[in-house]
Amino acid sequence: MAKIRTSTSTTTTELMTATSAPSPDSQLMSSLLSRVRCVTEQV
Repeated sequence: MAKIRTSTSTTTTELMTATSAPSPDSQLMSSLLSRVRCVTEQV
């Protein structure tokens, strides 16, 4: 659980960074979002 929360927090930070970044990072943001959703579904 702790590891998942840590990775989620890191991902959230990366998402916020990608949101204010150019288009290439938007694709990275989408992949991160999909990963977060998969982790959430597994839990």
